[in-house]
Formats: sequence, structure tokens, C-alpha cells
Amino acid sequence: MSNSTLQIFSLLEPHGKIYNVNYSTLDFGQAPFQGMLGQVDIGEKSHIHNHFEVEVFFFLSGKGVVHADGKQIEVKQGLGLRVPPFINHVLENTSASEPLKFLSFYWGEALSDLPAASTQYTAHKTLIFSAPPTPNGDIHLGHLSGPYLAADVYKRYLQQCGLSALHITGRDDHQTYVDKKASLEQRSPEHVANDYFNKIRQTLDKGGVHIDYLMEPNKNGDYANFIKNIFTQLYEKGYIIAKTEMAPFNAIDNKYLHEAYITGNCPHCQHSSDGNACEECGRPNACIDLLQAYDGYHHQPPVLKPIKRLYFKLSQFDNQLQEYIKSTPMSAHALALSQTMLADGLPDICVSHINDRGIAVPLTDFEDQTIYVWFELGLAYLWGAIQANQYDKFDLEAVHQFYNNSDNRVINFYGFDNTYYHTLLFPAVYFALDIKPPHTHVINELLDLNGSKFSTSRGHAIWVNDLLNVVSTDYMRWFLCEIRPEGMRTNLELPHFVKTIHQVFSSNLHNWTSLLADMMDNQFKNIVPESGAWTAEHQKFLRFILSCRENVLQHYSAETYSLRAVIQALKNLVEAAHDFTNSQMYLYNNKSVYNSMRTAIALSLFALKLFALLARPIIPGIANQLLQSIGITADTLLTENTFIASGVKFNRVALPSFQPINENNLLNLVRATI
Repeated sequence: MSNSTLQIFSLLEPHGKIYNVNYSTLDFGQAPFQGMLGQVDIGEKSHIHNHFEVEVFFFLSGKGVVHADGKQIEVKQGLGLRVPPFINHVLENTSASEPLKFLSFYWGEALSDLPAASTQYTAHKTLIFSAPPTPNGDIHLGHLSGPYLAADVYKRYLQQCGLSALHITGRDDHQTYVDKKASLEQRSPEHVANDYFNKIRQTLDKGGVHIDYLMEPNKNGDYANFIKNIFTQLYEKGYIIAKTEMAPFNAIDNKYLHEAYITGNCPHCQHSSDGNACEECGRPNACIDLLQAYDGYHHQPPVLKPIKRLYFKLSQFDNQLQEYIKSTPMSAHALALSQTMLADGLPDICVSHINDRGIAVPLTDFEDQTIYVWFELGLAYLWGAIQANQYDKFDLEAVHQFYNNSDNRVINFYGFDNTYYHTLLFPAVYFALDIKPPHTHVINELLDLNGSKFSTSRGHAIWVNDLLNVVSTDYMRWFLCEIRPEGMRTNLELPHFVKTIHQVFSSNLHNWTSLLADMMDNQFKNIVPESGAWTAEHQKFLRFILSCRENVLQHYSAETYSLRAVIQALKNLVEAAHDFTNSQMYLYNNKSVYNSMRTAIALSLFALKLFALLARPIIPGIANQLLQSIGITADTLLTENTFIASGVKFNRVALPSFQPINENNLLNLVRATI
């Protein structure tokens, strides 16, 4: 009913009967309470009942006794009474000559007194950065399970809380891994980067990961000028210095070696590592300290020569980084790495290399060198903030305007191998520029496939596009969240994928929603009932589903972000709701417990609503279908925690089909990874 619609209520004739009380419903439109006009006839009393709402009575005529909470309270015309939730009560008419009439107003205080997720996070705007993918190939499930899907889910969560959030990533075009792939494919690096990034973008879209703003590196133009200007300022302030030190070169044709073009064993953990940083332990190296090193051109030991390059004085920010690491949420592994590097003494980081591609160093005597791509990325994040906020100027003033505003937040999503850049190098650069570093780091470990690392070169990988040809996007997103490598490496096995999807969707969720649909059709003609009498089981189940809700919301928070925990709570909710609905079957087709049956159905539908809202950041397609079945629009906030309004029409046709995965369609994928 529209709030602007005039409505006339009859205070004389009741329209129905509930709990042996004659009543007429009062419609207050969108007001946060409901009401009714009630009447207990002469010599009658209501059935004993309770409900989750607070109820306030105003007695209009007659006299009687209210039996509640072990007390007998005499009531008459002109008195009022407030009854808390779940208190059994009876209204008895003690007059021998007139009915006991009253007005009743009630509202769901038992739900509304819970904190909403929006109160846990009040930033005006959040920028979510996921570390840019290297465009030297399409992305596989190992890539997607890391920063990209997690950042997308977090953005959806914030937006469903009514908050502003943008997901930003970019193209990591200037990596030497792009050059190496171009050489193998006998194409230009620019062609390789454009080709693979277009494929990456299409794959992300197909996986439901939508990027709001894209950082695109160019040698020239506004982006390059922004990077060069800040680089120059850091040099002029003395944070970047020139040093002559030894560097590795190819022994045959004298090519400079770094990153993809030199490989050896890490000087810190002894695992195989490329130049500049070790993927296994996450620590940087100077290339010349790699053990048993060989070049990537001819697989020959490198020769060392002195060369003048530029270094960022990371060690100068030791104290500020100590405080930052202690106060910033991150994984235990990332914390241990950062603290270990601080304890060992921070090295100065080489930020210029001889390279044909990349942004040229804007300083005299370094014309043959480009800015180290990972140092460039730290500045590119600042560029992305300006771009996302659509500021007019691309300078430090615009960066300060966003980063130093306490109403804004920046969250970084990345893999562990990128840790030291994000927790030490980039924050140190920001301290040098008087910029507040990001507030939180959400870090993933590696995802293995059938017990060993994903490997494109060995063909040991499952590509996102291949999997999405045989399963739905929502199924893939759910499973990758369930096995997301958060605190440690985890393993992906396709038989486990099939099993978990069958158990959650084809079995529990399908059976639960089918049972609900049957009950709605047979007992309520597909019209959502108002809750009625509450049993101890009903109260227990309400507390359980609300605790699941709070558990999910806690783990959607960036500071305690865990999609594995979210999935587990949602699985528990579905299983418990399915069992609860089954256990309430004894109430159906039994008129003597009709009011308890109404509560059971209302609770089950409420659980379905909460599941759909809480799961929607992960499985938006399935969740929206569930919401449509119970008459809820797709823009409903995740933080909403009210029962489905009575009178809403249940739409069975809108329910998802929950088709099981066809295992035969996965056989080729399984064979390809053995």
C-alpha cells in the first residue's frame, strides 16, 4: 500500500480469527511496525501463544486479565501493556456483559536489535586493488582463486551493504615475462601483451569478475608523465640515489640480466628463483646473489660487471614500517616475512634496469635504463586512485586528496609472492610522499592442482574458460571460494568439486527449496504467512540462523576476510535449514497447531532469504533467483534482517534448477591434468 493512499478502518466488525481472538489487520504501509484491532468475546480467552515481535496492547473497552510470564495482570479501558518477545501470554475476558477490545502494535525487535554490517564499515569510498596480471597467457583457476575472485566478492559485499566500492587492476605490460613469451611466440611484446590481456579481461568477465577501472601502462602520455614526475621528486628529495655495483650480464652477447632472464637458487631459502624476488619465500634478491645462476638466453653462467643504477633507500623507513606492519591487518605468513626482513635489516632496492621496454628513467646519465616494473606498480596504484575518482589533475595533490581522507579506504588483494612489495616497498614510497598506505592486505597462498603447482609450461593447469564450458559460473565461484588458499596452500581436485557441488546444491539446497515450495503450495496457496506461535525449537533455530548471519558478516570484513569461513557458515545454514524444515513436517495438515506451522514456514523462508543475501556476493546468479522466488528485488541490502512480509506471493517458477555437474563432461579436464 502506498503511504499516500487514504485508508478507512472499521473498528466494529472483525475480519478474521487468530488464537481465538477476533481481529482486523491495520495496514501502516512501510512503517516499521504492524497492528490490529482485536476482540475477545464474552466468556472467552485467547489461546496461549508467543511470537518474536514485541507487542503493545491498548485496551479500548471491557475488562479482563492478561496471563503472561507467570503473572496475572488486570486490564481495562484506558490501560496499556507491553509484552516482550517469546513470552507466552493469554488474554482473558472477565466481563459478563461486553467484549474486551484492544488495539495491538507489534514489531520485530528481536531481529532489529542486532548490529547491521553497515555499522561495522562506514567508509565513504573504498578502492580495492588486485595485483595486475602479467599478460603472457590467459588465466587458469590458480590465478582466479587468488586476488581477482576475492576482490570481486569483497566489492559486491560492500555494495550490498550500501557502500561505495570500486575494483581496480591493470595491465602489467612491462614485465620481462612478456618479452620472454614474445620471443618464444615470435611476436612483438606489444602484440603479445594486447592479445593476452584481451583474453584475460574476457575470462574475468566470464567468471563474473568485473573490473571498474583499468590501469594501462604506456611509455608516453599522462600515465608515463605521472610516474616520471613522482620518480623525479623522490630522487630530488634524496630517497632515490645512484650507486655503482656489480650486475649480471649474458656471457655471449653481453645482455643485461634481471627478472625472467636470470634463474638460480634463492640465497635465502635455496628454492629455485628468478631474478629480483623469490616466489617461494617472497624475499628480494640482487640477482648477483642467486646460487648456481644461469642466464635465460643461453643457459650459461652470467658474468658480473660494474654498472651505475638507481636505488630506493628502503632502509630509511625502518621505524615507520615497523609501526605500519604492527597495525595493519595481514596474513600470518605475510607478517612473518615482513618482520623477518625488518629484523635482518632492509636492503636498498634497485629501481632502474637496462631494458628496451618500460618507462624511461627521467634523469641524466640513465637514458638507457627504465624504471623497475614493480616500483612502477607502486606508483601506478596512486594513478589508479586518481583515475577511479575522476580527478581533473594527475598529480600528488590529487593523490593526497583521496589517500589522506579518513573517510576513504584502500584494500590490497594479492598473492604471497607479491608480499614484500605491498607491505614494505610501496608503503615506504608512500611515506616518502606523505601518503597514508593501504589500510588492509588480503593475501592468498598458492593453489595446487592434484598435489602439485599449477604450471602452464607443463600443461598442468585447468583454464577458467575450459571449466566454464562444462559448469556454471556460480558453481565455479562457490568451489574456488571454498578451497581458497588463505593461510596456507590448498589443493584442487575435480572429484572434490563434483562432490561438494552435488552435496550443497543438487542435494541440500534443492531438497530444502523443493520442500518449502510444496508446503507453500499445499498449505498457504503460495502466500507467505505471518509467523504465529513459537516453540522452543523455533526460537533455537532463529538464534542459529542469526548466528550464521553474524559469522558470515564477520568474515566478509576485510580485517578478518575469509571466504572459506563464509562458505562453511553458508553450508551449515543450508544443512540446518533443510533439517529444520523436515523436522517441522509433523505440524503440517494439523489444524490444532496451525499457528506453530505458520512460524515454521516463516522461519524457513527467512532462512532462505538470509542464505540468498549472504551468498549473493559469491553466487549472484543463483542468489538472485532465490530472492525472486520470495518476492525480493535484486537491490535488497545484504544487511537486511527482517522476515519476509506476510502476503508476499511465493514464486516457485523462479527457483534455480540446481542441475548436478555432468561428470562425463569433466573427464577431459581430469585427463589433461594427470
